[in-house]
Amino acid sequence: MPDITWRAVLLGASVALAVGLPASVLAGLTDGSNSPDDNSSWVFVFLAVTLVGMAAGGAAAARRRPDAALTHGAIAAFCAFVPIQALGAASQLINDDTSPPSLLGVVFSATLLTTAGIIGAALSQRW
Repeated sequence: MPDITWRAVLLGASVALAVGLPASVLAGLTDGSNSPDDNSSWVFVFLAVTLVGMAAGGAAAARRRPDAALTHGAIAAFCAFVPIQALGAASQLINDDTSPPSLLGVVFSATLLTTAGIIGAALSQRW
């Protein structure tokens, strides 16, 4: 297992959060679950922006540690996922949504966003 350079992870997570957090907030604001008549597809646009942000964060971390690029890209994306998920859970509490976040949904989101970080790290090594 490679040694982790936490400065590289912090840089990557910061880049991912700079793009992913605003996109996630906007996705939450445009989510059509609050009104049954709203069939907006903006949520998917913001999901794509969040995934690109995670990939950019993974790439930023990978450039600092090219010998352990995928590891650093994955950790950076996961570290960015945690506050985004926490903000989503807090939003549910504020909006009096009594249903807790689905464990399967949280695991899927973590896997998806971490994979985006790995893809960004891999692409940064190609170019």
